[in-house]
This record gives sequence, C-alpha cells and structure tokens, in this order.
Amino acid sequence: MLTTSLLGTSCSKDCDPTPEPVAATHIQAATLNVFFEYAGSADGRSVSYLADKPTGQLASDRLTLTLNNTFPAVGPSDKVVFVLAKSQQKPGLVGTYSLASQPDASKGDVQTTFFRYSSIKENTDNYVASNLNQLSGSFIITAYDAARQLISGTYEIKAAGIRDVFTFRPNFDSNPDSRRLGDLRVHGSFQEIPLLP
Repeated sequence: MLTTSLLGTSCSKDCDPTPEPVAATHIQAATLNVFFEYAGSADGRSVSYLADKPTGQLASDRLTLTLNNTFPAVGPSDKVVFVLAKSQQKPGLVGTYSLASQPDASKGDVQTTFFRYSSIKENTDNYVASNLNQLSGSFIITAYDAARQLISGTYEIKAAGIRDVFTFRPNFDSNPDSRRLGDLRVHGSFQEIPLLP
C-alpha cells in the first residue's frame, strides 16, 4: 500500500500537464536623431529622442516600420516611416536597402517619409519624403527573428538643399517660403521591434 501510494505520488508529479511556455521577452528600443545644418554657415539645430512608440507590420505585400516619440505637451514631435515592398525584400529580410528618391522614386528599395509635427495647430507640419525630395542614405536590417517576429537594424536619411524643418510656417501662408536652406540628416537604430501580421 505504501508502494502504491509512493507510485501514485510519483506519477502525479510526472504526469502533470506541461506548464504553459513563458512568453518570449525582448528588449525593444529605438532612437530618432534629427540634425539640420544651415547652408553657408556652421550653424545647426538638432534633437534626439527615444522613439518610444515604434510599430512594425509584416503584411503579405510589404514591411512597414514606424518610429516616433510620444507627442510632448509643448514642442514638436517627429516620426519616420519606412515601407519595403515584398518585391524588394532580401531572403530572410536581413540586408542593406537603398532609399527611394526623386527624380524617380521607383528605383529605390524603401519608400521613406520623415514628419516633423508642430504642436501649434495653426502651423503647417513639415515633412520630407521619397516621392517629393532627393534623398540618400540607407535602411539596414541587421537581424530578423522569424520565430518571434522581431526586427533590428539602423537607418539614415539625408536630404540636401531643403527648407529648415525646425521652423514652421502658418497654415495657408501665401508669402514666399523664407525659411533658411540647409541639409537634413535623420538617423537612428531599432532593436527587436515586434512585427504584427
């Protein structure tokens, strides 16, 4: 009877259902750095953020990655969006991709848009995009975890000879754009950003 009791105890321990697997943890992080250098001078303006609202989606026809910071109570907010069509994706996603650019945005790998939103509703937001501007730089995927659907990498966007993205114009301003010209550089990294289907 004692043997039966021990066997029963042993079996109850060995025969317990397997516990649910612990959810895969990941270190999600992303940065967003914006620098504008004014033409003909050593002046420049810059800002750096933790892009605390990154989102990703791997759909049947494209990969979309959006990096942005929480809109502050005072001051502007920044966002960068990358769209990589299925036809441009490398096997396993990992690799270096060129940015689509004017004068022919169909020749690049990744459609890119950088937004700088004004916190004042009377102002027009600023943006730079593949279908509007001549861009250079790259979108680099350094790691793709297909099992956990996580993506990591770096990016750099450059636009030369554009209007100051740190200065906002009033909505419906009919005057010529007098903002200073210069060169924009947006760059950063992203680590283990989840990709939703």
